[in-house]
Amino acid sequence: MLAGVEILEVLPAKGRGRRRALIAGWPTSIPMNARTQLPPVPGRPVYGLAARGEARRLMREAKGEQVNLGWYSQINLCKVARGERPLSYSVWKRTCDYVARKRVEREVAQRPLQFQIRAGRPQLLWRKPGG
Repeated sequence: MLAGVEILEVLPAKGRGRRRALIAGWPTSIPMNARTQLPPVPGRPVYGLAARGEARRLMREAKGEQVNLGWYSQINLCKVARGERPLSYSVWKRTCDYVARKRVEREVAQRPLQFQIRAGRPQLLWRKPGG
């Protein structure tokens, strides 16, 4: 059931819930129907080494692009990288979108000359450097 991970032990069922399993590289037990492969989907977070690697990749990419992540994103990604919580879709998607948006903003800021057609006539606009 858990693709892409090594199951160390399947724990006995407790009550009416799903059976849980201990997997290599994750400190707590996870449900047997949990996702262990990327990408996460809404309502189905990713557990295991894939989640930890993706969190590290996102933080490394943001640092390489010199993008400062907010405290909420940084705390959540650090907890995923340590294996304390799974990688949720919302954190993953927002971080990817934010880094991509900042990358585009910096590329646009590098081009000082802009050509626009307004009210039927062409117009040249100069951007101030750095803003």
